[in-house]
Amino acid sequence: MTTPTSDQSTTPESIDSVPDASPSESTKTEATRNDQSLPPMMEALERLMVTNGAALRLVSHLLPPQSLSYLRILMVEMVELHIQKAAGYSGLDTKDTWKNFRSAERLGKTALDSVLIRKGDKEARYANLYRDSQNDLINDKDDDLRRTLIDDAAYGLISVCLLDEANDESYQAGDIK
Repeated sequence: MTTPTSDQSTTPESIDSVPDASPSESTKTEATRNDQSLPPMMEALERLMVTNGAALRLVSHLLPPQSLSYLRILMVEMVELHIQKAAGYSGLDTKDTWKNFRSAERLGKTALDSVLIRKGDKEARYANLYRDSQNDLINDKDDDLRRTLIDDAAYGLISVCLLDEANDESYQAGDIK
């Protein structure tokens, strides 16, 4: 599965290009072939992509292009990125999305410390990518400036989740308002 990409120009990608569902055909075919349902993370991704895509199309006429672009990144690209990263770092059937960050606790650091260190790494990377955009040694087509900035934003959101969890604010598993 690949993360949706958009044109690098200032014109937002058409809201019509928001996918109805994201899991690749090979993933669906494999699940069908094995006569098994999708893992929970993949099922969540499929449902969120369908729901969020429909929601964006529903309000597209009400918002300026910049807002639609922002919401498409938030509701489509970041949803897919989050689920891909969570599955990759914590497993498809994880009960703890932040398990990889909590591993810092064995070194006497908090999960938040772990995220903020990684966020610092992202900030250094995007500063170098921005400054040396033509340098092929650091300019990876799969991890370009745009993707790195989205990763950095995701680390910010993870930090907020960990703060809320630590303060028990608006954090209850399964409680969405």
